[in-house]
Formats: sequence, structure tokens, C-alpha cells
Amino acid sequence: MWLSDNGLKEIGCSARVTRLLKQMEDGRMNVLVQGVAPFRLLLAYRGAPLPAGDIELLDDTGVDADPGTAGDAHDL
Repeated sequence: MWLSDNGLKEIGCSARVTRLLKQMEDGRMNVLVQGVAPFRLLLAYRGAPLPAGDIELLDDTGVDADPGTAGDAHDL
């Protein structure tokens, strides 16, 4: 899930970790991931240490990316 400055986004993408790039002494990691499947957030779990919730998988066959959302993601 993308937790932007404007809050948690309702559309996300599951990801598969493909490579560990670096592990820091404090336990944090830099990882390379591959997007797997888009999903819609149905219910956010409030109070969880990381964004979490119930989702439904979406069919993205033949769907073009929303230009505004794609642009926001590239601006990060």
C-alpha cells in the first residue's frame, strides 16, 4: 500500500521480493521487488505498525494506468 502525504491509497499492488540489495545493522533492508497483482483496499487495519487490511484482487487485463496516479508515483 502507498501511504502518501494525503493518506493511504485504496488501490495497491502486491509484490514479490526478487533480491535483497542491502541489510542495515538496525534490521532495515533495501530490496528489489516485482509487481504481481493489483488490488483494492476494502478495510484498513487501524493501529497496525505498517499499512495493512482486507483486499480484493483486481483484473488489470486491458486497463490503462491512470495518468495522474502514474505521474504521482513517478514523482516520488
